[in-house]
Amino acid sequence: MTLRETVLLDHLDSVTFGYWDGTKWMDQWHSQAMPMLIRVSLHFPEDDPRHWPEIIVSPLRETLP
Repeated sequence: MTLRETVLLDHLDSVTFGYWDGTKWMDQWHSQAMPMLIRVSLHFPEDDPRHWPEIIVSPLRETLP
């Protein structure tokens, strides 16, 4: 198997992450347990017209039968 690097999105200013503990969003996660939700925010340069909605994922899920 050959690994290949692919750019999915370029010219970002920054990327920030948020972690939902069940009551509030936090900008750092130090617990051994997984957060309930993870929020990914993509920030473009000021003169860039692109806008990307926040991406929210749930790393926890119910076990399938």
